Amino acid sequence: MRILDRIANDLAKLGITNSHCVLWPDQERQWEKAIPALSKEIPGLLCLGDYKPEAKTGPAIWLRCAIAGKIKDNTGADEMLYVLYLPGISKHDLRAVESCPEEIKALVELQFSGTIWSQYNGKDWTLLAWLISDKGGLGLEVSQDLQTKQALHNALLPLLEENIEDLRGKRLDQDFFNSLLSGGDPIRDMLTWLDQGNCFQEKLSPEQWQAFCGYCQSRFAINPEQDGLISAVKHLVESNGATALAKNWQQVWHRYCDSPHKYSKIPNLIRKLPIPDDWLYLQNEDHSYDRYPQWNDEMERILGQALESLAKTNVKDAEAKIAALEDDHARRRLLLWAELGEAKCAMMLQDLAEVARLTARPMEQGNLAELEKRYAEHFWLVDRAVVRVLQKVDSGADLGLITSILDLFYKPWIEASARHLQNSGMETNADKTQPAGWLDRVEAVLFVDGLRFDCAKELSEMLCAEAYQTEESIRWTGLPTITATCKPILIQEMAGAEDNRQGGDALNYEAMTSYEFKKTLEQNNWRLVSNNEIIPHAIRENGKPAFRLWLEYGNLDELGHSQGWGLAKHIDGTLAELAGRVKELFRAGWESVMIITDHGWLLYPGGLPKAELPACLSESKWQRFATLKDGADTKEHIYPWYWNPQQQIALADGVSCYRKGVEFTHGGLSVQECLLLDLKVSKGSRPQNAISVKITDIKWTNMRCSIAIDDAGAGLSFDLRTSPGDPLSSVALSVKPIKSNHTASVVVEDVNLEGQKAYIVIFDTEQNIVSQIQTTIGGGSDDSTG
Repeated sequence: MRILDRIANDLAKLGITNSHCVLWPDQERQWEKAIPALSKEIPGLLCLGDYKPEAKTGPAIWLRCAIAGKIKDNTGADEMLYVLYLPGISKHDLRAVESCPEEIKALVELQFSGTIWSQYNGKDWTLLAWLISDKGGLGLEVSQDLQTKQALHNALLPLLEENIEDLRGKRLDQDFFNSLLSGGDPIRDMLTWLDQGNCFQEKLSPEQWQAFCGYCQSRFAINPEQDGLISAVKHLVESNGATALAKNWQQVWHRYCDSPHKYSKIPNLIRKLPIPDDWLYLQNEDHSYDRYPQWNDEMERILGQALESLAKTNVKDAEAKIAALEDDHARRRLLLWAELGEAKCAMMLQDLAEVARLTARPMEQGNLAELEKRYAEHFWLVDRAVVRVLQKVDSGADLGLITSILDLFYKPWIEASARHLQNSGMETNADKTQPAGWLDRVEAVLFVDGLRFDCAKELSEMLCAEAYQTEESIRWTGLPTITATCKPILIQEMAGAEDNRQGGDALNYEAMTSYEFKKTLEQNNWRLVSNNEIIPHAIRENGKPAFRLWLEYGNLDELGHSQGWGLAKHIDGTLAELAGRVKELFRAGWESVMIITDHGWLLYPGGLPKAELPACLSESKWQRFATLKDGADTKEHIYPWYWNPQQQIALADGVSCYRKGVEFTHGGLSVQECLLLDLKVSKGSRPQNAISVKITDIKWTNMRCSIAIDDAGAGLSFDLRTSPGDPLSSVALSVKPIKSNHTASVVVEDVNLEGQKAYIVIFDTEQNIVSQIQTTIGGGSDDSTG
């Protein structure tokens, strides 16, 4: 029951047994703010005061007329309970009949025909007395110091809405009442004040601002009016230790770290703090300056200069230097400054260090099978790291810095591997160019133009995280590595291998026209669906699909040709779209999907090296290959066209191009262009809602709950709820995904929930709960992982 309801009920019971009229004296006017709310619960509540009938307020004679039924639109006295609230009047005033104030003489008789709501000792009910009294009051435990009394008066209106049972067993002090007035979340209010300054105060009523200041003084030892923002933010970044005050400020810091984007002005406020300019500050060995953005700024400046200097060193020294830089700066990626985008050099360093580490091992060794194995196992990570570092570029200076480092590590590495492939006569084997037995293994195909090996790996990881099963198979593609040549290879088995090896348009290296390609699919009972078409539902006859589906989606190749190195920024979005299409295919009833592509590509900011080929020697010249004139004498690598061995093509040496400044290209012979990864995707071996994980550890640090589970956590998330099956009952600041190290943590916003029961809930991408366990907010003996 709400406090508001209890007051209304008490007055109603008193009135029913006492001639339907109750006098409510309140000399100190402590209840005055509650009258509008109580009027909604008690229709007969009238107030002594100036004549304002619309507000049910008037002088004593008007009140007597009202309860006598003489006022228009007022119900008769015999049919309604009347409560007459008398602000500024005490019970003693009513008792002193002869000397009572003139303005209430018309009401004196009502104390005999009705009754007075007062304490058992005859005194007026004050707020504090009614809350603590066990004789007619609530019998709650309330502090009686001056600050609590003031906070109680200020917080009367929100207090009326509180549930009485929720207050029993608690000690109600100034912090409790101040938190009611400020919305119940003082940590949020502190962060908002630090972020908004005077604007925060302007949005509050005087009572709310007073409550906020009172709470700050008692909980954070800060007086906002006297100490100001700089003093408060100094506590925020410097509070340390096991004292109650330090723990309170730690809670504020942890909340800030959970949602720093909501309080965007706090970093600049911290920058106003003076910091020591000494050796200890730069070393920061005890991490005492982690909370200072200016320290992070200085580390970014130092790291940027160190990365720029790498271009002036040899490869061996650069490898050692970048490894040392990674040791020094990797930790900064875990700080909130990285989340705020203020640790860009540290973020780029992670990928650059990966490139340096992996390219220290040469790829230009062994035969075709050995090269394939090494690239598929770990060297594809080099190309992924290059893409990831390019995704972080947002200025010309960034691009110049990254390119200078890639010139040192990446360019020589891809150049050497491509030349090894070319100089060893390692022409891609035609027997390895088709997806092995794929025609009989799938119901639907998702064709992606230019899905390079590393991108296919990323997509495979993404699908596995969504609880799909992926089966990977490696193959090489034909030469030249362009769509016109390589895409028809995928349906060569349908078209008839021997018939088509001699056909096609040799001038453009096109084995089939688009019409012929589509016709071949249709003749073999395949339905081709383009990018913008709706995926048809699978129709089955005797358990088998009436037709098979060929879906074309994704534009990596097109984006690469138009955006150059900027393609890197579009890859993640494209892969997410592809994963979405896979989901749509399964929703439409297709039970197995093969994701295939035609070729890969080379990507290099600023352009790949230029190869010279005089125009007089070539009939046609593409970026990575050319058609030579009959009798042309050249040292270019010569290979047969895949579809007609009699047609010869010249390939540019290494990773060079016959045009200048080419950043994205394909058509030549390199691992990045030729080695492909096919993905056969199927639903998981068990339904997603059957996944079960065990919560192995629960730890509360103030109002932060950290957990660990016994599963990799792919696609799983962590929430804290009062009702496990109801997402709306969440008490967490935000739902958090389970990280790759099997852990996650959430913060409870409302400090008033400490000690209450809640449920740790783990759920999958379909919102299915896979594990839950009860806990006590803030920590308790019932926390168990057994």
